[in-house]
Amino acid sequence: MGRVSGRLGGDIGGFDVVCEYADGSVQGRIGGMIRGGDMDLSYDPETGVLTGRLGGPLIGKDVDLVCTAERIEGRLGGAVIGVDVSLVRDGETFTGRSGGDVIGFGAVLTNQGGLVTGRTGGELLGKDISLGFNPDVPFHVAVAIAVLARYTYDELHRSSGAASSHR
Repeated sequence: MGRVSGRLGGDIGGFDVVCEYADGSVQGRIGGMIRGGDMDLSYDPETGVLTGRLGGPLIGKDVDLVCTAERIEGRLGGAVIGVDVSLVRDGETFTGRSGGDVIGFGAVLTNQGGLVTGRTGGELLGKDISLGFNPDVPFHVAVAIAVLARYTYDELHRSSGAASSHR
């Protein structure tokens, strides 16, 4: 059994991330009790398929990703209202993008001895991330959780009408 936990953004205006990983199940929460969403995912280490749901059955988004040690690709949200994800690993760092050029964010996420650190989004309005993960959790799954945290953050701020940049 593994755990991924940490924070996206700073102490003010950021999101907590806490989830458990066991036997291909990724269960947890991104954000707080009022503003946030549950995570209910399944991961198959043989195929790399990570699927499930962020949020509830009515107000939530589907997750359909392929996560391997070399790449993370797929879709967050549905075919019409959703974003593509594409990250590639080079050494201990995954780099890439979620979403398009206007509504989306870049990501540079590094493994620093059991800690996913880096930035999602641009230099000015991006969000730093720091997620600890223990050896039972594959690095690429921890990176996928980091991307899901930023996606959830953006979705909640977009739906509340709050202004935010996604670059």
